[in-house]
Amino acid sequence: MTEPHATAVTTEVAVVPEPQWAPPSRRPLAHWIVAFVVHLETAEGKSKSTVRHYAHDLDLFSRYLSAYAPWVVTPEDVTSQIITGFLRYMRVVRGNSATSTKRRLSSLRRFFGYLVQCGEISHDPTAPLPMVQSRSRPAPALTREEALRFLEASKTTSFPTRDHAIFRLFLTCGCTLSELLDLKVGDFDPDESTITFRGRSRRTLSLPPACRQALLDYLSDRPKAPASSQLFLNRLGRGIKRGAVYYAFDLILRRSGINKPGLTIHSLRRTCLTLLWEAGISLHALQQIAGLSSLGSTREYIQVEARPSSHPPWKWQHPLEE
Repeated sequence: MTEPHATAVTTEVAVVPEPQWAPPSRRPLAHWIVAFVVHLETAEGKSKSTVRHYAHDLDLFSRYLSAYAPWVVTPEDVTSQIITGFLRYMRVVRGNSATSTKRRLSSLRRFFGYLVQCGEISHDPTAPLPMVQSRSRPAPALTREEALRFLEASKTTSFPTRDHAIFRLFLTCGCTLSELLDLKVGDFDPDESTITFRGRSRRTLSLPPACRQALLDYLSDRPKAPASSQLFLNRLGRGIKRGAVYYAFDLILRRSGINKPGLTIHSLRRTCLTLLWEAGISLHALQQIAGLSSLGSTREYIQVEARPSSHPPWKWQHPLEE
């Protein structure tokens, strides 16, 4: 291949004009991070929450490279040693737990696996790295009695009909926070007593009477002529954000008198699935309710032993219906 011709300019210095495009092997890492995030959203249809987690982990990696390995420009420049340094930095300097470190490595594995599939790199720099081991501990969940106390306390906030409806949905349907925030008014059908979630897995679930009534009570208080079609709004008629749900959760938890270390909003999803399982629902039905991809992930979610054959059958009544 011949060298590109130099272009004469008004000075005595000859320069090579900057190319209008770069071959794939020289595209910067930032370009591929954007492409990967778009791929997750469009080709794989990942939920907003999942995409946000990947984007966050890769942004942390990019910032680490800018500060400690500025010579890394393209994916080919990334080595196993650099990734090891990043994980050590996140653990020692940022104080990441083993679980967080494991997730960061998992995000990088998916990203560089995508680059191998695209033909951008020939070797995955994460391949030689061992999996990060995290301590296995039972995820916290509420008992039925605690869940009922929590729901009673949800009626004592500054917007009681809304907050009770929100947390009734969490504990009745086992939805995720992203799925709840994505709900539109039309997703609730009071005549059919159903709710449709459009997150990681589109599904329409039947609502028991108490949950249906909680939503109807909220709709009677919902701001009129709102600025958003989102189902759950603040007093100004705008869609609520994650922070508002976190704040309400912490307040309700305190008012309910429940003191269980490690409880999060996601614990409500686990609580719902565990209570349904204990009430006798089948594993297949539980998978459909949760919108999970496999029976294996459903088993991990409830983290319980197999039920004995003498277990009473499911009676089609939600365990939180009094």
